[in-house]
Amino acid sequence: MADMSFGLEFYRKLFLSIAIFIVVILHECSVTSSSVEKKKEESESHEAVPDVCVNIPKDLCPSRESDCLCVTLSSLNNATYGNLFSTNLSKTVLCCHISEVEQLKSNIRCALTENEILALHVRNSSVGSTSLSLASEYLKSLTSLAITDGTPPNISRYLSDSAPNISCLNLSRNGMSDLPEDALKDLHFLQALDLSSNNVTKFPQFPKKELWIDISGNRYFGCSEFLPYISPNETQLEDLDHLSIKFHNKRNTSCISSKTYDWFNWIDRTTLEELEGFLEHQKGLQKECPSGKGYTCFCTINRIDYNPRRYSVAVDCSGRNLTKLPLSLPPHTVMLNVSNNRISSLELLGRQSDYKEIRRFDGTDNLITSIEVLEGSEFLKHFQVLLLSGNKLKELPMYILQGFFEDTNSIRYLNLGSNDYSCNCQTFYGLMDWLIQNKKYILDLDDIVCTSQDPHVKITSLKREMVCFHETDWLDYMYVVVLAEIVLLIALITKVTYDYWIFKTKGYLPWPASQTPKMPCFSLTSLA
Repeated sequence: MADMSFGLEFYRKLFLSIAIFIVVILHECSVTSSSVEKKKEESESHEAVPDVCVNIPKDLCPSRESDCLCVTLSSLNNATYGNLFSTNLSKTVLCCHISEVEQLKSNIRCALTENEILALHVRNSSVGSTSLSLASEYLKSLTSLAITDGTPPNISRYLSDSAPNISCLNLSRNGMSDLPEDALKDLHFLQALDLSSNNVTKFPQFPKKELWIDISGNRYFGCSEFLPYISPNETQLEDLDHLSIKFHNKRNTSCISSKTYDWFNWIDRTTLEELEGFLEHQKGLQKECPSGKGYTCFCTINRIDYNPRRYSVAVDCSGRNLTKLPLSLPPHTVMLNVSNNRISSLELLGRQSDYKEIRRFDGTDNLITSIEVLEGSEFLKHFQVLLLSGNKLKELPMYILQGFFEDTNSIRYLNLGSNDYSCNCQTFYGLMDWLIQNKKYILDLDDIVCTSQDPHVKITSLKREMVCFHETDWLDYMYVVVLAEIVLLIALITKVTYDYWIFKTKGYLPWPASQTPKMPCFSLTSLA
């Protein structure tokens, strides 16, 4: 019994030791991982910011009551910050709480101990034209200019004339809108640009060189603005010759793929890191793109859907001399362009599972003869745009059209013009009314014409007498014959009734009844 008790105690201590060991190991791993991640972030942040930039902390600002609202770093004698800047501290100036242009100029003068400035940081300024109103003798020597945490400064192409030697320009946190297109293109020494935390939506022109940029915190920046710099095509590569951009703070840099709402559940904002990942995915997407003998379609990521997370795809097969729709499409294809081909049937669009998520279909300028195969298809339930102009359609069945704009929560658009429509009385009473009722959704209404009429007539302008008439038929004569028989029957009944009345009242039959040969029954009566 004692041996058993000793064994249980031994195993209990063993398991306890193992558990403590595991906890210690996990804790060390967690601390190490956290430390590595923190060091990595600090390293990235430290390495990313160019040495040419001088951004002075706000706690070094002089108070609003100070006689001079500008200070040089050399006058602060602050050991905490003294080693952070590689520039000459006596030529590094910080100005705060400036409200007037003249106030800025006078305060720079009172702070300076030398005749030039190499770095200037203006904080919390309410002078919109600050950067253009500085004395030219100060601007000429500047290599770092920061105007932050104030009202939007007025930056124009004249900045390169006033401050041609700027290597770092920091305009962050000013609520600033887009810079003028040519504001920076002549700053040939520019190495770093900080436009973070503003309302910028697009890039200005850049000088042709390597450039560090922080564009984080701009909520309405379009993703398309990044594409020429992170995934340029051949034309863009030529335009960007000798220009290399390094984006800083990618995790906090977001962009929107579209500034207007389109269709289905998607989040339009994505980080720059994710955008780069999407573009890498797009490179592999081309392998799934439709191809065949003599043609290859082009596939791109159209949108990112986050719930569930997936890519929606746009496929361009236009002008490939196709005679039928592609047999297969990449997963989640929502846009298909097969315009300018020789396709005659939409059967795959109506039946193939690869086509069930398509929202926009462009079949312009083909040989399509009918839309009847779309009846009951998933495409008709969910489509947003259907372009079928320039085909060989002869009719538009009303039993299909009537469901186009019913039971849908989204706006739909159609192109149906430039086809070979043959019009009849049903067109007048059915299709014409439908077109007029839905004219705001039909983009080429005036091109929907009756080619069976000479000259061609817009269906919405049809007159009843143009298409509603009866062809000559033997049934038309039968109505006349029946009417004539009815008239003759009424005349006969009237005549018999009249003869009977004469016979009863006057005792003889009127002519011609008296001339009628007697029947055998009359002869027998007279003999009697």
